[in-house]
Amino acid sequence: MQIGNDLIEAYKGFYEDELNIFGAAKAKETGLSAETHIDLKVQLMIKSHTPKERLDTYLQWNGILGWTNRIWELSQGEL
Repeated sequence: MQIGNDLIEAYKGFYEDELNIFGAAKAKETGLSAETHIDLKVQLMIKSHTPKERLDTYLQWNGILGWTNRIWELSQGEL
């Protein structure tokens, strides 16, 4: 699955504090950079989330608050 850069950016921004803590801890354990661990974690998060969760994260990061459910309903063919 090819993940769009804009979705990756949204996840990194939305989960920034959590990812920085995770990346720093993993960097100490493995010697690899924190950014490498963050990149891998973001990819795993995106793949493990449902499409609706991905949409919610993307919309919130882009300042579109409170519309996830309605946009999701429309995307699923609900009127």
